[in-house]
Amino acid sequence: MHEVTSRHEVEVEGLKKEVEALKVREKTSLEEQEVLKADNRWLIEHGFQQVVTFLPHSSEFNQVLGAVYTKLLAHGRHRGLVAGYKACEAGEP
Repeated sequence: MHEVTSRHEVEVEGLKKEVEALKVREKTSLEEQEVLKADNRWLIEHGFQQVVTFLPHSSEFNQVLGAVYTKLLAHGRHRGLVAGYKACEAGEP
Protein backbone atom coordinates (compact mmCIF):
# COMPACT_ATOMS: atom_id res chain seq x y z
CA MET A 1 0.00 0.00 0.00
CA HIS A 2 2.83 2.35 0.85
CA GLU A 3 4.29 1.79 -2.64
CA VAL A 4 1.00 2.77 -4.30
CA THR A 5 0.75 5.91 -2.20
CA SER A 6 4.34 6.83 -2.96
CA ARG A 7 3.82 6.31 -6.69
CA HIS A 8 0.62 8.37 -6.50
CA GLU A 9 2.47 11.21 -4.75
CA VAL A 10 5.16 11.17 -7.46
CA GLU A 11 2.49 11.35 -10.16
CA VAL A 12 0.73 14.20 -8.35
CA GLU A 13 4.00 16.14 -8.08
CA GLY A 14 4.68 15.56 -11.77
CA LEU A 15 1.22 16.81 -12.66
CA LYS A 16 1.68 19.89 -10.47
CA LYS A 17 4.91 20.69 -12.32
CA GLU A 18 3.11 20.29 -15.65
CA VAL A 19 0.32 22.60 -14.49
CA GLU A 20 2.87 25.24 -13.44
CA ALA A 21 4.65 24.94 -16.80
CA LEU A 22 1.33 25.35 -18.61
CA LYS A 23 0.53 28.44 -16.53
CA VAL A 24 3.86 29.97 -17.55
CA ARG A 25 3.18 29.16 -21.21
CA GLU A 26 -0.30 30.65 -20.93
CA LYS A 27 1.07 33.85 -19.40
CA THR A 28 3.68 34.07 -22.15
CA SER A 29 1.02 33.52 -24.81
CA LEU A 30 -1.17 36.24 -23.34
CA GLU A 31 1.78 38.65 -23.30
CA GLU A 32 2.57 37.79 -26.93
CA GLN A 33 -1.08 38.38 -27.84
CA GLU A 34 -0.93 41.84 -26.29
CA VAL A 35 2.20 42.64 -28.29
CA LEU A 36 0.51 41.45 -31.48
CA LYS A 37 -2.57 43.55 -30.70
CA ALA A 38 -0.39 46.62 -30.20
CA ASP A 39 1.46 45.92 -33.46
CA ASN A 40 -1.84 45.47 -35.28
CA ARG A 41 -3.18 48.72 -33.83
CA TRP A 42 0.00 50.58 -34.87
CA LEU A 43 -0.21 49.15 -38.38
CA ILE A 44 -3.80 50.29 -38.79
CA GLU A 45 -3.29 53.71 -37.21
CA HIS A 46 0.13 54.62 -38.65
CA GLY A 47 1.30 52.05 -41.17
CA PHE A 48 -1.51 52.52 -43.67
CA GLN A 49 -1.18 56.27 -43.35
CA GLN A 50 2.49 55.99 -44.32
CA VAL A 51 1.63 53.81 -47.30
CA VAL A 52 -0.94 56.31 -48.52
CA THR A 53 1.47 59.19 -47.91
CA PHE A 54 4.51 57.67 -49.64
CA LEU A 55 2.81 55.68 -52.42
CA PRO A 56 2.33 58.64 -54.78
CA HIS A 57 6.08 59.34 -54.51
CA SER A 58 7.00 55.80 -55.57
CA SER A 59 8.43 55.62 -59.09
CA GLU A 60 7.26 52.00 -59.46
CA PHE A 61 3.71 52.94 -58.49
CA ASN A 62 3.64 55.97 -60.78
CA GLN A 63 5.05 53.98 -63.70
CA VAL A 64 2.32 51.34 -63.41
CA LEU A 65 -0.36 53.97 -62.84
CA GLY A 66 0.82 55.85 -65.93
CA ALA A 67 0.72 52.67 -68.01
CA VAL A 68 -2.81 51.91 -66.85
CA TYR A 69 -3.89 55.49 -67.53
CA THR A 70 -2.38 55.35 -71.05
CA LYS A 71 -4.32 52.16 -71.82
CA LEU A 72 -7.41 53.73 -70.33
CA LEU A 73 -7.18 56.67 -72.72
CA ALA A 74 -6.40 54.46 -75.71
CA HIS A 75 -9.19 51.90 -75.20
CA GLY A 76 -11.91 53.74 -73.33
CA ARG A 77 -12.60 53.66 -69.64
CA HIS A 78 -13.56 50.11 -68.73
CA ARG A 79 -11.71 48.25 -71.48
CA GLY A 80 -8.69 50.52 -71.04
CA LEU A 81 -8.57 49.90 -67.33
CA VAL A 82 -8.75 46.14 -67.85
CA ALA A 83 -6.14 46.30 -70.64
CA GLY A 84 -3.84 48.42 -68.50
CA TYR A 85 -3.92 46.04 -65.54
CA LYS A 86 -3.40 43.04 -67.83
CA ALA A 87 -0.43 44.73 -69.50
CA CYS A 88 1.12 45.55 -66.12
CA GLU A 89 0.61 41.99 -64.90
CA ALA A 90 2.36 40.75 -68.03
CA GLY A 91 5.27 43.11 -67.33
CA GLU A 92 4.60 45.38 -70.28
CA PRO A 93 5.24 49.10 -69.89
